[in-house]
Amino acid sequence: MSAGPLAPQAVTSADPAAPRGVLVLGLDAGFRNFGWGAVRLLPGGGERVEALGSIRTEPSKRRGLVRDDDQRRAAEIARQLLQIARRHHPAVLCAEALSHVNPKGARMPVSTTVKVGRAWGEVDMLAELLETALVQASPQAIKQALCGSRSASKAQVQRAVVDRYPEAAALLASVPAGRREHPVDAVGAVVASLHSNELRLARRLGVEPPRG
Repeated sequence: MSAGPLAPQAVTSADPAAPRGVLVLGLDAGFRNFGWGAVRLLPGGGERVEALGSIRTEPSKRRGLVRDDDQRRAAEIARQLLQIARRHHPAVLCAEALSHVNPKGARMPVSTTVKVGRAWGEVDMLAELLETALVQASPQAIKQALCGSRSASKAQVQRAVVDRYPEAAALLASVPAGRREHPVDAVGAVVASLHSNELRLARRLGVEPPRG
């Protein structure tokens, strides 16, 4: 499949001689910015971030129906996710779960809800096509796993990821500053899922765990 105009960023490995192990693909589903991170579970313990990026889609400037344009953007996300999956061959998917709690009781606009639903449909699609397990971690669980606090700021989460995985700093440098939180959250989803049965089994056996 040929690369689209919105090619994923930072797809090169941090180390060409990356050690063997099981590759886990972290995902942060968003419609404008869809974050991803390829994290390898090392045979002897520990992990390594091999690649990360943010799939970006923009509304068309041409006149037309929003629903048609949304379909185009969703298709672009799907194409790029498949490219990433074919490049890294993940054994397990980990994703930041949808948060149903809005600050101060604010209601999410219907249009935003629809777009978030479309983005999450891509996650389900990828898990089905790859026939891989999908592990979800809440935003609060990601913050707790990385920072020890469920109310950590975005800046604290990013620092925690770089402190834990120094190789991630160079990879994040290729992502525009305003979009780094998305691959950071994708990597964080993997960290928050490390003690799940799926990732523990994958690390131990070095193979894809059975789907639930």
